[in-house]
Amino acid sequence: MPSGYTVNFAGASTVYVYGTLSANGATLGGSQTTYNLRNSFGTNWSSSPVFGNIASLYVGGSVSYTGNGNLIGSGNVTIAGSLSVGGGSSLAIGAGTHIIGGGISVGGSGSLTIGDGDLSVDGDVSTQGASTINFGAGKHSIDGDVSIQGGGTLGAGLYLIDGNFDKNAHLTVTATDVTIVASGSFSTGGSSGLVLTAPADGNTANGGIPNIAFASKTSLASSVGGSSSNTIGGIMYLPNSDLSVSGAGSIAGTTCMAVVVNTLSITGGAGVDNSSCTKQPLSSAGSVSLIQ
Repeated sequence: MPSGYTVNFAGASTVYVYGTLSANGATLGGSQTTYNLRNSFGTNWSSSPVFGNIASLYVGGSVSYTGNGNLIGSGNVTIAGSLSVGGGSSLAIGAGTHIIGGGISVGGSGSLTIGDGDLSVDGDVSTQGASTINFGAGKHSIDGDVSIQGGGTLGAGLYLIDGNFDKNAHLTVTATDVTIVASGSFSTGGSSGLVLTAPADGNTANGGIPNIAFASKTSLASSVGGSSSNTIGGIMYLPNSDLSVSGAGSIAGTTCMAVVVNTLSITGGAGVDNSSCTKQPLSSAGSVSLIQ
């Protein structure tokens, strides 16, 4: 299909491609159409196939995107292999259920946006410097480490990470009404940090846990370093982890914050500040309360 052409299939249709998809710059649509591509495809061209709002897309291997303006509209997306967006390139995926059979990677200055809907990733999520990654609202399951070396947003909901969470860059990552539950450690660095706000009382939309911002029972050490300025609303629950806050790194409460760790070490010009908390104290007498 030549560049500039638009192809829509009427009604409830399924399109199987067992060989090579050649649709450089063409648009494939049909709101009731399922595209079943049995092989991997890479877009090493000046432009790439664009999918409009469709019923679903299945790709039987890995997918790589280069160039800008890449689009997969709303609809369920399943990629049997990994998903990669090259440096300086962009890809936007609309709302739907998203299943990635491998990892997700975004090259330097690249951009990946995935719309609202549950997301499953069977591998690491990694981004390089000056890149952006945006996840929509939903329940997210990531079977690997999350390493963000750029900026972006984490949409409201629950993030289950079977690995470490690391944010290290000069761009901010914002996560509102989000709970992150990991099997590994928590770390931030670089010159910008993480703005993570847990769901409020009674808000369990998309699986979020009220007042829990980050939770892990790992015994691996966690850290806040560099000059990263992190703001947390809710509870950081790392009861078995030694947390070090060093350099010019800091953690401050957006509203009220609690840090539960095995040990807490603050060195250099680092700091932990909860002065923004407006909640009533646990004890009117001003004494410290221990909740076991």
